[in-house]
Amino acid sequence: MSDILEGVIVKISGPVADMRFENGLPPVNALIKVKGSDKHFEVASHIGENIIRAVALDATEGLQCGLTVISDGKGIEVPVGDGV
Repeated sequence: MSDILEGVIVKISGPVADMRFENGLPPVNALIKVKGSDKHFEVASHIGENIIRAVALDATEGLQCGLTVISDGKGIEVPVGDGV
């Protein structure tokens, strides 16, 4: 998937957030970024009605419902090899 999907946070409960995407859902295990922030989530499941449930990879303090999130559908990437 090369398209950028855009959604919004609709619920936050501790390290778990529900997000609504209107134009397709990012796949399970995809990385989600909060626009204008350094906060990241990973998609845990699709729960229906264009909503995904994601687990925070950073602290969720300061996040609120209505913030825009984006995903390109790719998972978490970590550099590997001799140069690392």
